[in-house]
Amino acid sequence: MNTDENIYLKKQYDEFIRLVFSKENTFTNKTAYYNTLVYTRTELTGLKEGAKKNTVIYLQKAIEIFDRKIDSIEKQILVEKSIEFSQVKQVKLCPSKMKWTGGIVEWVEMIYALYQVKRINDGKISLKELFQQLGEFFDIEVNEFANYFMSIKNRKDGHRTKFTDLMRNALLERMEEADRKPVRK
Repeated sequence: MNTDENIYLKKQYDEFIRLVFSKENTFTNKTAYYNTLVYTRTELTGLKEGAKKNTVIYLQKAIEIFDRKIDSIEKQILVEKSIEFSQVKQVKLCPSKMKWTGGIVEWVEMIYALYQVKRINDGKISLKELFQQLGEFFDIEVNEFANYFMSIKNRKDGHRTKFTDLMRNALLERMEEADRKPVRK
């Protein structure tokens, strides 16, 4: 590549970088700006194939700048989102249309069972919080859940886990029905 081509390439690169940094000010939506950066970075990466050596050097420099800008915008977006989240105590984005229609004792038995198997947040949730969170979702509030648990624990008829047994049996029955139905081709 001759000197005139190098000078031209350098001028074009400088103009490109000037445009990249001036466009940031025209974006009011950081997410849109982020998406534009990611898209442009991808396009620049594609241009490297088959390009001359000096052109590849400038493309790589541009890609590195885009990577830094993308990281910076990602961090800004995350900070803004965490601030928004911390300012809002509790937002119900979509009120649940689910409603618990079983009994309170069944509810307590199910929540205790979920708590014991530690399948929600890997068990890193208090029983009280589990009752509150799932209670909000299913529109049921149980404050004295320990008292209900005591009544479950004190069952004398040999079926201390009536509701979880009922769920297990219902699921097994469903599986058996599915086994009896002919397979569709």
